[in-house]
Amino acid sequence: MIGMHRRHRGRGIRIGLTLLAVMLLTTGWWSANVTRKGQATVSVLAHRVEQWRARGPHGPISIERGSIGGAVYGEDGHPLSGAVVVVSDRYGKTVSAVTDAQGRYLIEGVPAGSAVPAATRQGYEDQVFRRAVWEGTSAVRVRPGKTTSGADFYLQRYAALEAPTDVDRWEQVTVSNDYPRPVTALRTRLTFERGGCEVTSYLYEPVLEAETEDKLPGIVAAYPGETLNWEPASLAFVAQGYVVLGISPTTMRDLDVAADTEDLRVAMRLFYRGVLSDRVDRRRIGALGGSFSSMALVRALQREPYVRGAVLLGGLADVYLLRHDIYHSGYTGYNVRPTFDWAVWSMGRPDRLPRMYVENSAAYHARGLPPLCVIHGTGDAVIPHNQSERLAEMLAQAGQPYELHIYRGTGHYPGIHDPDPDTEAMYYDMVRFFAQRLAPRPQSLPGLTWEQ
Repeated sequence: MIGMHRRHRGRGIRIGLTLLAVMLLTTGWWSANVTRKGQATVSVLAHRVEQWRARGPHGPISIERGSIGGAVYGEDGHPLSGAVVVVSDRYGKTVSAVTDAQGRYLIEGVPAGSAVPAATRQGYEDQVFRRAVWEGTSAVRVRPGKTTSGADFYLQRYAALEAPTDVDRWEQVTVSNDYPRPVTALRTRLTFERGGCEVTSYLYEPVLEAETEDKLPGIVAAYPGETLNWEPASLAFVAQGYVVLGISPTTMRDLDVAADTEDLRVAMRLFYRGVLSDRVDRRRIGALGGSFSSMALVRALQREPYVRGAVLLGGLADVYLLRHDIYHSGYTGYNVRPTFDWAVWSMGRPDRLPRMYVENSAAYHARGLPPLCVIHGTGDAVIPHNQSERLAEMLAQAGQPYELHIYRGTGHYPGIHDPDPDTEAMYYDMVRFFAQRLAPRPQSLPGLTWEQ
């Protein structure tokens, strides 16, 4: 009797919590669809309910499969080849397909049930599936052994880049470092305003013993923390003869990767146009990003075609995969940091709300990226190294040039203040990559305007 009472009481609690969740999710619809924070709150709540329900008599995800078919078009209705269409289950396990010359695709092996696919293509904004323009998303019903067709996408061209009105130059100071050899640089703090936010970057130019009119190659370094904390890294590349623009796109706004990306793009475009320094060779520009700043950098690289090569160090490449690893940490071995998992849960389920997943996953934008040098350590406790391996896999499938370097036992942040042998090896891998990709050679320059 006592056991039966406890079972009934537990069942009653589950029913009560489910009804409460439905009420909160329903009444929270407005905030969830108007603000990112509202959406995040509802998504975390939904995950908590799902976790609780998983303790009850609910089976695993369906093992029955079906297919989704459709086509991808441009805004003028012409078919787009080479677009990637991806769909996920609730845990982040994905299946995808690439459109053919007629823009058609077929994704096989989709779990039976409902899911929202998403499409990406170089030159166009990412889009989640919706049947009507007034819908945020539209789920596709997948039946076992059947193909659900008609899941068509109409992609919009990239939006115009907002140009800043002024760039302010502040203090100039001389800074120096001893790695890998004694080097002195002139550091200039630069600011511009965009969208009501002051964006700060630091320009590092080599101080040379003899004056020269020769232009120098440039590197845009997108750092995952305060830019000045990474000054030894900037100076290490100045020592190799580069002009370096250091910027931290993830520290100026409230977890808004889209706005971070546009801030970074404006800084990159100013660097490319010679506004920030007249010493930069516009034909020889590379980029560097690591950790979570790699999300903004990859999104920027898709839209800034003049970058001839980029380094991604310990970067996040597939947010779907990250969610999967967190959800199944018991067998993936990924010991997620406290609160980091809730940041992922706040994005919502990838089978229902895939927008943030696909937008921030470099793996599904491989076809639009420049040559990459991808570096990761197996001891990384923040972002697992299978993220870089996943990116390398997708780059290979897309036929894009890349190189992958996996360092055994190396952690998330290299020791830039006191380089150990692994950090030094990483550094020279990057130096060699940039020397190869930014070597002088005749080439035409993209004629970019601020409207592109």
